[in-house]
Amino acid sequence: MAVGVRLAADEKSWDGFDETACAELAGLLANECQLDFVSAVLGDSSTYQGSVWIVPPPPEQENAIADPARRMRAALPADVALIATSRVVDLVDAEAIVQSGICDVVGMTRALIADPDLVNKAAAGQMDEVIGCIGCNQACIGHYHAGLPIGCVVNPRTGHERTMPKQPPRSAYANVAVIGAGPAGVAAALAAARAGARVTLYEREQQIGGQWRLAGLAPAHAEPWARWRSDAERDLIKTAVDVQLGVEATAADLTDADQVVVATGAEAFLPDLPWPAELVVTHAWQALRNPSVLAGPVLVLDWGGGWTGLDVAELLATHGLQVTLATAGPMVGEMVHQYQRNRYLGRLDLLGVRLWHGSEVAVQDGAVVTRNVFSGRTEPLAGDWGTIVLEQGRIPNDAIWQELADDPRTVRIGDVLGPRGLEEAISEGFG
Repeated sequence: MAVGVRLAADEKSWDGFDETACAELAGLLANECQLDFVSAVLGDSSTYQGSVWIVPPPPEQENAIADPARRMRAALPADVALIATSRVVDLVDAEAIVQSGICDVVGMTRALIADPDLVNKAAAGQMDEVIGCIGCNQACIGHYHAGLPIGCVVNPRTGHERTMPKQPPRSAYANVAVIGAGPAGVAAALAAARAGARVTLYEREQQIGGQWRLAGLAPAHAEPWARWRSDAERDLIKTAVDVQLGVEATAADLTDADQVVVATGAEAFLPDLPWPAELVVTHAWQALRNPSVLAGPVLVLDWGGGWTGLDVAELLATHGLQVTLATAGPMVGEMVHQYQRNRYLGRLDLLGVRLWHGSEVAVQDGAVVTRNVFSGRTEPLAGDWGTIVLEQGRIPNDAIWQELADDPRTVRIGDVLGPRGLEEAISEGFG
């Protein structure tokens, strides 16, 4: 029987064991208990800071386990195998870590959740077919903490292997038109093409991605967006999807289609409020696109407690602006998974962003005020704000759906049905 122990190679907490102490402990246990292997990870569960590193999301350093594992390897007897796991997402990096002698085995948990065939594809020389993990934590550890079966945002088949065949059934449609190249539209186009249909994907912007592309402009989502885009563009080429960028499809473009998939997403909701004339008011999407043109101090009014308010606050602060993030929820980032939220809060604190919870924007006696969502107490919109940035939700961009709704060829997916997350959008397109 093999005997091993799982240890932190660095607890990543201010008052926890650092690399040196963890390596010393591993060496002591290996000698005292005659261990066969040590499984090294990062973080611990005793602090907010440490817990993030249990399943560290971007923008935490890739291959973060490498240096702590190197120190642990030096403290272990030569005949004790070392397994190292944390933020290793590419097989090329994993191979380099092993070849350098840092460890004997690399664990890639989330990468294998995204693509259970990862190793087989690599062995067969099919790396161009790998479904890459984007590190978002939404359907893997996010599902686990919510008490749901583990899934994967970029691979909806994960967790549904018994009901979703690897090879999709032959499409009932010869020609499919997909309108909108956000995550839902791209997933739908790929699913239809893999099922044998000829697919045209229309996108009014000059790039694919939709709202996901905007999220990629922020520090926390730059890596996940880049990984998703790389795989999506590769797969669209491989499946011969005809991608029409910079084209806003009309009914006349769809006459030859046997099925039309409307995935036109959503628009930012801007409440009609009597803002003082001297105030500059914009929405979060515009702020993400052009942060350098905004003047501070900035007040970000975030209704939903999701990713966007956090992203725009962090991006503006990195551009040197003084930022206050006000959310209507009981906590900033209420809707974001705890590991991401903890690191957002840490980065925002270091950037000097002020946080203000339980406050929504409202109108009283013809003037814009802030209102405490728990007590109803209102206050004038105080502060010498250079810019007000609104993140007040989304509304479907459904003009072409309204035009085509009675056409039996037409279905709709993603935000055009109503606001949803990345996981739901991709899953709907996949199905």
